[in-house]
Amino acid sequence: MKTKQIPLIIMLIGGAASSLISVLTGVSSKLMLERLLVTLVVFLVLGGVIQIIVEKNFKNLLEEEKTEETEEITTEDGENEQTEQTEDSVESEEMPLETEDSSERTQDADDEWG
Repeated sequence: MKTKQIPLIIMLIGGAASSLISVLTGVSSKLMLERLLVTLVVFLVLGGVIQIIVEKNFKNLLEEEKTEETEEITTEDGENEQTEQTEDSVESEEMPLETEDSSERTQDADDEWG
């Protein structure tokens, strides 16, 4: 889970709301900028607090996802699933990646663009 952007998103939403309200009420530009600056700082701090709360509450979930990715899941035969996936990927590599039709289409596209 990406939580790095939470404070930024909250700050932008708060700033947009503050700007919209200031424009609709007809506030002077200087006062509007002062309010916007204060609003952005307040909502940035609020977003940081929310980010910390989210990270603490979902810390166990994030750790479980990481451990599941690193663990090897064994089948009933005792073989690793990863080796089966490797065999499948080898078979897919033997297949041709590009057909004649697709190469003609890419040449046509290149001709169109220059």
